[in-house]
Amino acid sequence: MEGITFHIEKAIREDKICKHISFEAEGKSYDFEERVQLIDLNDFERMLKTSGFRLLELFGNYQFESYDEASNRLILIAKKTK
Repeated sequence: MEGITFHIEKAIREDKICKHISFEAEGKSYDFEERVQLIDLNDFERMLKTSGFRLLELFGNYQFESYDEASNRLILIAKKTK
């Protein structure tokens, strides 16, 4: 946001991505923590199959580049099977 500098720290702890976000706005300090469970491709494939979906595409970032284990993201496109 314009005029606000966000300070973001990320770490992986206990199979979770932990993100600490802090910033100041209108004279107040704000601190937030976000924790997201790490789920790998095998987990997603199993969950999709169990839920009746078929994996169509797999990307490693928002530019739709190929996924590998070093990718910043795991973006899946799936379709519900009949």
